[in-house]
Amino acid sequence: MKCDKCGKEVISKKACSLCYSREYNKREDVIEHRKKLAISNEYNKKSRERYNEDKEKSREIKKRYYENYKEIILEKLKEYREKPEVKLKRLKKQRDYYKKNKEALNKSNKKRYIKNRDIYSFNRKSENLSEERLDLVRSGRREFHSKNKNNVEYMIKKRLRGYFFIIFKKFLFEKKLKSEKYGIDWNWVIKHLEIPSDNLEKYHLDHIIPISYFTFVHADNSKNLIEIKKAWSPMNLRFIKKEENLKKRDNVDLIKYPLRLELLDKL
Repeated sequence: MKCDKCGKEVISKKACSLCYSREYNKREDVIEHRKKLAISNEYNKKSRERYNEDKEKSREIKKRYYENYKEIILEKLKEYREKPEVKLKRLKKQRDYYKKNKEALNKSNKKRYIKNRDIYSFNRKSENLSEERLDLVRSGRREFHSKNKNNVEYMIKKRLRGYFFIIFKKFLFEKKLKSEKYGIDWNWVIKHLEIPSDNLEKYHLDHIIPISYFTFVHADNSKNLIEIKKAWSPMNLRFIKKEENLKKRDNVDLIKYPLRLELLDKL
């Protein structure tokens, strides 16, 4: 195949690269675009010069412009950020930044948490919070719960934690508790639980060997971590119907579960 203009041999196009470039550069739309680009570059150059000459004045002009057209600017910015390709780009940028600055970010997050502990902590007594911050905590709770109320794992974990806090406030007389402190991993417990397929509201979370059978505190008032782990092992937890659990109360059927205590002792 030969070029239509100069007759040179070409592989796939009708014109060689040199002839194509000449024709491309003569196109009116290309010439017009380059003119606009040159004007834009010149304007940007002058803008930078003006800014460097009097930075304070330039900042004041920008500030006034933003105040006058704030709603329009924010609306356009919102439209731009809602674009899927922009969201993906921002997400990738954030992930890359986090990987590069992981240690520094973790330190700053820790400082922020310590400074604003009353906002982040759900265990803080309400009377220690200002009304404004208390409303913020409550709204955050409600929003998080509404987003996850259809998540089975979240609802089971919420129930486990609530039950755990009630029981151990009663037995260990502690106001603030963290299950990790006692070697309990809720994700691992849920993974090994047999979860009912129908509505969870019909079921109670039952301890097969009741809580009252365990000794959570030693004679010297130290915590018995082994007994705590046994009580909250998935081997000792199950979902049963509400009516059945209310009838069972603190009783245990050792005939039906003859090996249960032996297995828990091996944990």
